[in-house]
Amino acid sequence: MTQTFSHVVRAVYFGSLVNIGDAVPVWTYAPAILLSIAGTSLAAMVLERMTDVGFRQWTRRVIFAVSAVYLARGLMLLAGV
Repeated sequence: MTQTFSHVVRAVYFGSLVNIGDAVPVWTYAPAILLSIAGTSLAAMVLERMTDVGFRQWTRRVIFAVSAVYLARGLMLLAGV
């Protein structure tokens, strides 16, 4: 149920972006779809080969990197940059 609701909300959200005009060129759709499919397929293989410890280490690194970017952006906004 949750996954279905998530897909419906995503479809509504991205459907609302159809009217944004030339912000995203049409030719970028096909590579984006192909990269999405490739990424999903390769992710399963990578996750199957990872150990639990390795997964937790990479998760910490990714969360730290994303948090650092958000923190830096927040500080830049506070500084008026």
